[in-house]
Amino acid sequence: MPRERPLTIDEEQEIDALLASALELVPLPPEALAADELPPGALVAAAAAAVDAARAGEPFAGALGADDAAVALGVLWADELQRATGWELLFATFDADGPEPLEALCVARRDRAFAVLPVMLVAAALFDRHSENNLGLLFQLILSGQLPPAEAGDWRVLG
Repeated sequence: MPRERPLTIDEEQEIDALLASALELVPLPPEALAADELPPGALVAAAAAAVDAARAGEPFAGALGADDAAVALGVLWADELQRATGWELLFATFDADGPEPLEALCVARRDRAFAVLPVMLVAAALFDRHSENNLGLLFQLILSGQLPPAEAGDWRVLG
């Protein structure tokens, strides 16, 4: 079972800055972003479109390179899931006692049955040409509750 910890104040501030950067990358008009009334999943769909465009060779808008864009869009994906479902944004350390523990930003269901590593999810969609861009699909499956069997505390990683 992973070890978890809440975000620090500094990390929360970094998340806010990354969200601002991510909003510059998504193909939505500024007035839509300013209205703050987008339906759940609209920003995820826009992030998926930005990933598709980058996979097709288009540069990201703004000054971010692909690695930083993956982080920013991963944070945006997690924030959208958190706002739509109440899942929690935190850091989790997987294989904490193993030879190569992995601490990663995570969005997890409150009962810890499921979790998503959003930065890794976006990075896979962006950089792995053999993988599908399933950012929108996974988001919609979570929203609709179409998830594999799991019990509280399973920490089943989706994506």
